[in-house]
Amino acid sequence: MIRNYLYGISFCLLLSHMGATQTRDIITGKVILSSNLIKAIDGKSFGIHGNMLHALLKIRTRILRMLHGVAQGQTREGLYTFDGRTYTVNDLCALESKHTDKKKLHSWLVTVKEGFSIQIRPFVDLGRGFKPQMLIFIEESLKLHQRGNVHSILLKWAETKDGEDMAAFNEYVHSFDGLAQFLHDLLNFLDDLVSSCPKAKQQFIDSIKNEPDKKMYAQRFEKLFEQQKKKINALYAH
Repeated sequence: MIRNYLYGISFCLLLSHMGATQTRDIITGKVILSSNLIKAIDGKSFGIHGNMLHALLKIRTRILRMLHGVAQGQTREGLYTFDGRTYTVNDLCALESKHTDKKKLHSWLVTVKEGFSIQIRPFVDLGRGFKPQMLIFIEESLKLHQRGNVHSILLKWAETKDGEDMAAFNEYVHSFDGLAQFLHDLLNFLDDLVSSCPKAKQQFIDSIKNEPDKKMYAQRFEKLFEQQKKKINALYAH
């Protein structure tokens, strides 16, 4: 099994030096990374498989809640409570530009970052030993979303060595504006990665569609996936 894993990683490294193109799904507008590398790892035990995709979707949900809050009837409520009020990360960005108590605001930032460090740990663990490949995808995603690589905190974070991830995160993210930028770039990247892996999607659907409490979710996911699959298969045919 170890030999197969090493073979798979070596194969992916070889493919990573081959050409890649980017496009968007015409139905969802989501980015599809159509490189040879993404095809090689889609659905593979050494690449992006159903269980990993499930973990990525959980992280994606957490990021959305951090940025925009949780639905409460007709409104959305932030995850963070400071001075008796709830805030989203977007709220805290707006507050940062006019808040005079910088010391208090910094202590709030530390609290939010500490919570996120725990939430993102599964993503960091999944990426161990796989960073060269992830870096290629992140660079593609940033380029397609017209984000300058030089200014992307996500790219700087991805370039760090395994084991130094969270230290780098704390070093590069020193404001709520920086945190929001990081979260938006990471959210785009996760969306792009999920949209580009139809085999992993199918594995994920198969794993949950027989669970009573997740059946309806699986059916909705499957319907959208079937629409996307035709477009992705067309890209893979070239």
